[in-house]
Amino acid sequence: MLLELANLVLNIFPFKVAISLVVFVFIYLLLRQAIRMEMDLGFVALLLCIIPSLTPFLTIMSGYDYFTAMNYELQTPPLILAAMLLIMILFFSIRFGYSLPMPTKKLFLSSYYFNDWFFWGLIGLNLVLLVFFLEAGSILNTSYGNIKLHEAPYSSLVHQFFNLSIALLLASILTHHRHNIIPIILIVFIIIALFFSRRNMVAGLGLLLVYIYGVQRISIKQILLGVSVLAILIFVGEARNVGIINFLIGDRLVSNATIYHYYTMAGGGANIFLSTIGIIDLNLSDKLSGLESFPIATWPIGITESKIYQDHGYSYNGGMHLASVLYWNFGLFGVVLGGILFGMIVKFSDKTLRKLSSTYAGGVETSLAVMLVLHLTTALWYGPIGLIKGSIALFIIALILYFFPRKI
Repeated sequence: MLLELANLVLNIFPFKVAISLVVFVFIYLLLRQAIRMEMDLGFVALLLCIIPSLTPFLTIMSGYDYFTAMNYELQTPPLILAAMLLIMILFFSIRFGYSLPMPTKKLFLSSYYFNDWFFWGLIGLNLVLLVFFLEAGSILNTSYGNIKLHEAPYSSLVHQFFNLSIALLLASILTHHRHNIIPIILIVFIIIALFFSRRNMVAGLGLLLVYIYGVQRISIKQILLGVSVLAILIFVGEARNVGIINFLIGDRLVSNATIYHYYTMAGGGANIFLSTIGIIDLNLSDKLSGLESFPIATWPIGITESKIYQDHGYSYNGGMHLASVLYWNFGLFGVVLGGILFGMIVKFSDKTLRKLSSTYAGGVETSLAVMLVLHLTTALWYGPIGLIKGSIALFIIALILYFFPRKI
């Protein structure tokens, strides 16, 4: 059915026109929010959803034949590229889910308050863990590739503990003093994350900063802050190839892209786009058997879509769009329904996070919303496992705290 619909699209629009439609949607999203001078999580989710789909347009406009150095045979058939774009279009049902009315009933009526020793102790513990165990080294004078050759043994655990800590601290009752100091704390964590080239962590913390300062009406100051953060992320993306210090003194990586004539989209968007193409090809190839056709059933034992994908001979360099995961497990209907459900979750989170601009943050709802923001890019671009694990952990912690005194 997917290829039939994709073929219908190509019969209506020439291929270059079809891939250009994504660009117009992207520009429309940016202009709409710029005119409104507002920011909401639905806009961010749609933007993250569509960015990888700019890959074929940018590749052609840049004069390249391929958009990444993997799976070349998947990058030229217009039909499969159109199928990928069609999945992205269907996943825009996020917008419909975001427009649905949300219930106002609270999960937990009471909130918790962490006293100063617990508050600062948790902050200090995370500082130590991030600096010593998040990565095997920093990108100050070493390339990110060299760092990844020696994987930090506690990287994933430390990152998840950090997300849980931030979600809990921002969901407690915030005094005026703490409300003023939390942005400074988040900025310190952002700087640490940049040194380790953890750009997804930076994006999540940056979004939380925007909500703390208020999103009802975006100011010029916030826009300049957002542009600055984006510029820093792009700089880190380039400098991490050789190390920041080496980059600043003029050392540059000679890319193989020119030799092999492929375009590499900043931020790894091309890898995410390619993975979805590979998933379409794999699902149409009749190579899948048993639970491989429904990998969500094997998540509890650690077998995810990316592992099955590589087991069947597809090159993988990180990145698997949530829409493609939904397509693999539930087909086109699952892409639409999953988009609606994700849109509803995003709407719930946006509504809840607006409390962060006041001194009272809330309870479990805020914890879950903060967890979504911290995992938003990874959930959309790499897989929802981290978000699911983090949310389950938050529920367990919330149940434990529910039976404790409100003050800890």
